Amino acid sequence: MGQASEADEACGDADDTEDVELDDEGEPSRTRSQVWHAVARFAGFGLLALALVAVVTFVVAEKASRDGILRMAERNARDIAENIIAPLADEALRARDPQALERLTTVMKARMTDRSLMRVKVWSAEEQVIWSDDPRLVGRTYPLEPQDAALLTTLGSTAEFTTLEREENAFEPQVGEVAEIYLGFEDRTGRPLLLELYVPVAGLEADARAQLRTILPVTLGGPAFLLLVLTPLALSMARRIDQAGSERATLLRHAVAASALERRRIAGDLHDGVVQDLAGIGYAIPAIVTRLPDGPESTDVRQKLERVTTVIKRDIAALRTVITDIYPPDLQEGGLVPASQLLLSEVRYAGIDADLDVDASLTGRALPVDAAVLGYRVLRESLRNVVRHSGATTAHVSLRLVAGELVVEVSDDGVGFDTDRPAPKGHFGLRLLEDTVRDIGGILSITSRPGAGTRLVVRFPVRWGATR
Repeated sequence: MGQASEADEACGDADDTEDVELDDEGEPSRTRSQVWHAVARFAGFGLLALALVAVVTFVVAEKASRDGILRMAERNARDIAENIIAPLADEALRARDPQALERLTTVMKARMTDRSLMRVKVWSAEEQVIWSDDPRLVGRTYPLEPQDAALLTTLGSTAEFTTLEREENAFEPQVGEVAEIYLGFEDRTGRPLLLELYVPVAGLEADARAQLRTILPVTLGGPAFLLLVLTPLALSMARRIDQAGSERATLLRHAVAASALERRRIAGDLHDGVVQDLAGIGYAIPAIVTRLPDGPESTDVRQKLERVTTVIKRDIAALRTVITDIYPPDLQEGGLVPASQLLLSEVRYAGIDADLDVDASLTGRALPVDAAVLGYRVLRESLRNVVRHSGATTAHVSLRLVAGELVVEVSDDGVGFDTDRPAPKGHFGLRLLEDTVRDIGGILSITSRPGAGTRLVVRFPVRWGATR
């Protein structure tokens, strides 16, 4: 019955380590919210990816459509230059003969009736407009850009979008952005001329956007349908993963409960068996010593019994430390302050006068379990070093809450050490503790010098609301 009740109590302690609210169906509501949160993240990232695909598709299609407009304008310019203007370009046109100008004007007006061309100019190598569909420009001279003037030699072409803000565009209507094409070609006599024409892009871009609106649903429909199909599968998978996690957590709680029960049993056996027997022997030896007769032989026996008593006390202290290590106090139930007092009692048992100073903010407020556990580890390791290595006669422990941080201070009047040198042997646990404190954003500092004692200060943030 005793073991059964202990097992029930241990399991109860394990089950109480996490406060989980159940819903109407008996399932943990927090777990369900986590599942839906995971599925929501999956769906959200899917929609974000879909939106990104849509944006990339739009940007790429927009660039492709604008590049297509320029390529089409270049092809039209070459067709006009080679098939319409070149056969009519002769010396009379260069001399701006009215009949030559009228012949080209008549042909080009017929070509421009569909309004696919906004303006056409023909330049000579002297940077003079020798013909244009706007008679006001004929005979005028404007400086050409170097890359455009070079086309008179290379007979190549350039194409770009412009807003018609140069001097030669003084007579152009303000229609926004247009495609401007320069193309070098040869007239009937083999001399170079330069063709310049403007193509309005508003209508072409509108057609391209209309085509894009037709393509986008097809482009995005497949991924959207796939996301719609995968969301229920993701929900099912998340539930399975969560169920497996819950089962593992349950097994872990049972294992922890069994481990706690076994540790409690071992600690109880040591405390009620070996420690009590040794303590009894320790109490019995002084009584034996008092009954020894006087004499040289009795003196030798007394010395040996005193050495045995010292060994027994040391072993009892060591066993008490082992009991505390394998079954530490319940920090969730009792808190850090009672556990600290228990550690100090072990220090006093080792012959060191130890006192505890607790800040008022800690006496009426229970620390979160994780902060209490770390604070207990700091105290246990620090006081263990005080007992084993310091040679101190007094030790002082301080617990404070400062600006949302727990500050643990342990000082002693021992032999101290040089902090600039490597840590003495036996302080490996303190280095591990320093790494743990640093990982959670805390600081561990040690102040010491030979013959002046040691002062250890640890401070780390307290996460109010942590339950484990």
